[in-house]
Amino acid sequence: MSSAAVVEQVVATATITTERGASSAVAYQQAATATVANEQGPAGPPGSGIGYDHQQPSPSMLWTVAHNLGARPGVQTFSVGGVEIVGAVQHLSNNVLSIAFVVPVAGYAHVI
Repeated sequence: MSSAAVVEQVVATATITTERGASSAVAYQQAATATVANEQGPAGPPGSGIGYDHQQPSPSMLWTVAHNLGARPGVQTFSVGGVEIVGAVQHLSNNVLSIAFVVPVAGYAHVI
């Protein structure tokens, strides 16, 4: 584990005024020390590495994607030119989902 001590001077100034109009300036100074750890934590569990890419070559307002992953995965959708597009995803089951668009779109969906 590597760490570094950080020392910082903290200075605060305040002016106090009484009801009679007399005022005084008060300064407060304190050193603060913190230890910062610069260490990477343990590796997380491996991902499944499983995903599915759905191709939609003809423009459609509704894509039906049979991914057969046995779960309700995340979905990213892209136009034919690779621009990310947004559609309304509905999971019909753990193996099938639909994506609705407001206009007919061709492209692909990356299901993970």
